[in-house]
This record gives sequence, C-alpha cells and structure tokens, in this order.
Amino acid sequence: MYTISGIVPLTGTQARVTLTILALFICLFMAACAPDTTPILPSTLSPSPVSYTATVTPSPPANTRAPTSTPLVPATPSNATPTPVLVTPSSSGLTIQSFTVDVEDFAGGKRFTCNWETTGASSVRILIGTAQRFQPWWDVDLSGTLLFEQERTLMPDPDVTLIAWDGEGNEVMQSVEIDWPCPYQYFFLPGPADCPGTGMCYCPLKEETVSFMAEQSFEHGRMFWLEQVPDLDRSVILVLYEDGNGERYDDTWTSEMPELDPALTPPAGLYQPVRGFGKLWRETPDVRERLGWALSPELGFDGVFQQQTTENIPDVVYIESFDGQIIRLSGVLYMTRGSWDFVAP
Repeated sequence: MYTISGIVPLTGTQARVTLTILALFICLFMAACAPDTTPILPSTLSPSPVSYTATVTPSPPANTRAPTSTPLVPATPSNATPTPVLVTPSSSGLTIQSFTVDVEDFAGGKRFTCNWETTGASSVRILIGTAQRFQPWWDVDLSGTLLFEQERTLMPDPDVTLIAWDGEGNEVMQSVEIDWPCPYQYFFLPGPADCPGTGMCYCPLKEETVSFMAEQSFEHGRMFWLEQVPDLDRSVILVLYEDGNGERYDDTWTSEMPELDPALTPPAGLYQPVRGFGKLWRETPDVRERLGWALSPELGFDGVFQQQTTENIPDVVYIESFDGQIIRLSGVLYMTRGSWDFVAP
C-alpha cells in the first residue's frame, strides 16, 4: 500500500470499511444525478404570462371544412388594447334633415347662426364662400348649432354650405345663398365671370379710377398711357404685346424733349409713335422690335380702370380701351410684368 507523507496509514480492516462507505456514497450520488424518465402530463404544466401578436391562419379550402355561421376571429392578446371599430351607417341612410342660416347685420360685418340635423353621417363640416383660396370652415357636430361672424366678403352673395360624410366615401351637401353684395361694383356689367355658376368672381378692391389716358395700336400690340395711378402717384405706360404678355414702364418724357426722331421714316401707312410712347419705343429696342410700327396716331380720352380683390398674386386690374373693350391686366400694372386678355364684351 502506498502512503502519503504526513498521513498515518490505515490497517486492513479500517481500509475495507472506508472503501465500503465511499462506494455507497458514490452510488447514492449517481442515483440522484440520473435523469428522471417519468413522463410529465401536459395538464400538470403551469401557464406563464406572455406578450404576443395574434396572427390569422389562412382557412383551408371550402371543400375541406364544414361551413359555419360563426366567423372565426383571431384572439386578442390579453395585454393589448383593442382598436375601436367605428361603425357608420350605410350610404343609403346619409341625409341632411334640415339646415337653416340666420343672418344679422352688425357694425363689424355679419353674424351667422346655423342650425342643422343629419342622419347616417360620421362627420359634418360647414363652410362659407366669402373667399375661394382661404375659405372659412368649421368641423361641427352631426347635429347642432354654430354661431360665427364675418367682417367682409371677397365674393358677392356667398353661399353657406353644409357637407356631411358617411365614412364610406359618400357625401351630401346643402347650400344657402346669402344676400351680401360687394361693397363696390364693377364699372362694367355684368362684371368678370370667372367663377363657375356665379355672375362674377371676386369683388372690386375699391371704386374705379377715372383718369386721362392715351392709347395707340401697333402692328403687334398696343400701348396705354395712364396719367395718374393710385398707389403709384405717377404717369405710367403699359405695353401690351399680341402674345398676351405685358409690361409697365414709367413715363419719363417731358415737354422739353423732342416728340419724335425725324431720322426715322415709317413704312407707308404706318406711324412713328411720339412723345412718351415714342421715347420709350426708341430707347427700348426690345419694345420696338416686339411692337413694330404704330398703326394709327395715339388717341387721348377719359378712361377708367379698377383693381380687383385677390387672395394671391399677381394683382388684377380691369381697364377700358378707347373702343369700349374691357382688358384684364394680371400683374402688369403693379408688378410691372404679367399678362393680359379681353374679358368683355
């Protein structure tokens, strides 16, 4: 038997007892560590809380399962908040039962009281046509009362309109026309007719301006001279080309300057413009080339022009020609460059 230094050797009997005890201990230890092969029934498993997202499994073909009158609904996780489902009436039930508008004048404009009742609607809106681009509107209850005030209208006789939707892409509407004329009237009748379904579009911004004017026709356009323009406080010349474009220039001619250039000889039957028209025409090659020669001498007359209310740029001005035609200038007068066209007659 081997011995270890510092340890007292055992006798034969002591060694046998010790080995026996050690063997028993090893057997017990191995028995405790061995896997348990006894099956655990599913009913003995304890449930544990989980978070999950329900998924819908596609149903088998119709010929492999019996039809059922109860639809299958995916389970909602217990820890999730169900999304509410908005149930709206069918479009066949969407109606406006009543819609009335009471109007009251006051120092600052008009006061409106709207009353309405709808059925089958999921949302309702009221709007008033005092403008086009920035039209006032309110989202309101499905039935109820709305009180609001408007200081002015940009459009003559605006409509107050109620629109109801049913959530299925269907809508119904009802309008009430309000007797609210423009504060100013156009100098020509019936006025510009740019708004479908109406006699005229935006109201005039102010009263018409009467000014001494001059007009001259050219091969490819015409010129206007306006003696005085509000907000500009000076005489101006408008150049209107036959392609529909127009420009504004300041009139810089004075009585001390020559009226024309005797060195320029127009073709037979045509004319050289004089005074302010002639100075601009001679000193601005682009104007001269685009207009050509004058068709007749310039004509002076008491003319009229008037600015229109707008919600955006450019400015819009109506001017009456010598022969009574109404010309619309868009951006030409106050923005110096724009377009023009005839609107009446």
